[in-house]
Amino acid sequence: MLTWYDARARYPTRTEYRLYYYDNSVTRKATAGDTLLIGRKPDKSTFLLIVPSTGAAAKRI
Repeated sequence: MLTWYDARARYPTRTEYRLYYYDNSVTRKATAGDTLLIGRKPDKSTFLLIVPSTGAAAKRI
């Protein structure tokens, strides 16, 4: 479960979006510098893919 939030919603000329998500076993393994890919499936659901910024997985995406 995740949601976007405009932290500057009270200021019509400024926008600052933040992504909020529930903590789980995957997000606990993520570290600063990892690559985050946000995608949308044909059924309109959203997925997050988190991989280390170096290595084979990062090169593939």
